[in-house]
Amino acid sequence: MAGAGRRHKPAAGMIDIDSAAAVQLSPRLLHDLRTPINAILGYSDLLLDDAPDDTDLCDRVLPVRAAGDELNALVGLLPAAGVVELAWLASLQPPLVRLKAAVAVLKTHSAAPAEDVARIETACGRLDGMLASLAANESPVEPMVGAVSQVREVPVQAAPSGSLILVVDDNDLNRNLLGRRLQQLGHRVDEAGDGDTGLRMLHRRTYDLLLLDIVMPGLDGYEVLARLRADAELSRVPVLVISALTEMDSVARCIELGAVDFLPKNVDTVVLRARVNRSLEQKRARDREMSYLRDVAQLTAAAACVRDGQAVDMTAVERVGERSDDLGELARAFGRMVQEIAQREAALRAQLEEVQRLEVDAASRSQAVAAIAESEYFQSLRAKAQALKNR
Repeated sequence: MAGAGRRHKPAAGMIDIDSAAAVQLSPRLLHDLRTPINAILGYSDLLLDDAPDDTDLCDRVLPVRAAGDELNALVGLLPAAGVVELAWLASLQPPLVRLKAAVAVLKTHSAAPAEDVARIETACGRLDGMLASLAANESPVEPMVGAVSQVREVPVQAAPSGSLILVVDDNDLNRNLLGRRLQQLGHRVDEAGDGDTGLRMLHRRTYDLLLLDIVMPGLDGYEVLARLRADAELSRVPVLVISALTEMDSVARCIELGAVDFLPKNVDTVVLRARVNRSLEQKRARDREMSYLRDVAQLTAAAACVRDGQAVDMTAVERVGERSDDLGELARAFGRMVQEIAQREAALRAQLEEVQRLEVDAASRSQAVAAIAESEYFQSLRAKAQALKNR
């Protein structure tokens, strides 16, 4: 940032802006600006969803939501890169002042969930601090409370599908917000505060879906995607990228690295449900396909054993036979055939043993007859018989 211009005394609650100064925009800067705004919008929606019948609370939350929407729209007008004058900060001042005033009013509601209100206030303070840093020609640093790796499993009731989802994000508010939304959808959730922790957890447990942020310190989302794709087992876990980065280059890069979908962080709950359900159904379809191929391989190996006269692993055949589809029927028929073959072989072995026994008995009788014929007594009888015949 550079430049020096005239400063004017700001109105109450406004930030002092050097109107002649400029700022170099970058995807990371826009990401950091959107992150607290997304948290404000997300927690406002949670408050509205959790207490739809509390008119007083809703009346206090709606101004917070409206100011957040306006700030989000104004930040969305900025280009992904380039130099812009800090005069654009002036357009953010009115909604920011309204936001802080609305949050102050919301805090006075006795029934408002204190933790969620505190998170909205924290996000508001982070945004205010970043804009103040920009106005002062300083590099804004979005404070990441909880940026140190954290792992937490949200104790929620499992969905009928038993879906277990891992959320990897370095921002504590983002993790909590996504976890809460997924909890409302009936899923179990694990959380990781950085890419390295997320990969370790993926190696320890079997997850149905990974929700991944892109901009993180250390191992970022792109590198996590690359490592997942290089791992034969982990590459089967579908990845849904949820990031404040929205430019097409980031979206395309994530898809190329194997992500199944890309969503903005302030995604509507209905859209989140639809995308999560679609990703989970796609995984279930792939799992069914892999299971089918494994069972076909088991049955093929068993058939090869029959062909080669080797022992068949009937446990594997019986497991495949538990399927309710045509492959299961084929496995059950194959199992019956193997049993029939085994029974016929057993009968043939019994017959062979009987033949061998009879042959042994016949040989024994022949030996006994030969022994009698060669005895002196038998020879004398033969001589007497011959003498009688010659008379």
